Amino acid sequence: MTDDLGAGQIYVPADSPMRPLWDALRKLPCPMVKYPNVALQGEPRPEVGDIHPSQPWQPIGAKVDGSPDVSVNHIVPKVELLYLPRFLELSPEHMWEVIHGALNLQWLPTRVSRFNKGARHAEDMVGVDEAWKQQQIALQHHKRRELTEIINALADSAVH
Repeated sequence: MTDDLGAGQIYVPADSPMRPLWDALRKLPCPMVKYPNVALQGEPRPEVGDIHPSQPWQPIGAKVDGSPDVSVNHIVPKVELLYLPRFLELSPEHMWEVIHGALNLQWLPTRVSRFNKGARHAEDMVGVDEAWKQQQIALQHHKRRELTEIINALADSAVH
């Protein structure tokens, strides 16, 4: 899989042939900029005052508009998806679907998401509950395998 990419942040070097693709994918907004109030990973969007297991010591705050201060977060980072086997064989539409599919998304308190932006591994997350971090490590490994299977199926189904 991608565990051979090393620890810490993963990135696409400026001189990489993948850089134009990464720049295009990174700059395009998610099709649902304000993500709808739907369950992700079987969990409903947290409400103001709820306790999220990532930081059980701090309730979910409110944004200026009164909505919960939570963000949609990729479990396997977007940039890592480019390095999954056969991802580059996908059509642009399938790349988009894999990157923005709910299969790889979860709700996180915005403060957790922002503070840990760029962490490649769940192991690298800081300021979070240790038990939750261990669950995230397992979830990230599971999602990486699941996404690889989906990418393989999509690549195999492509019309040549």
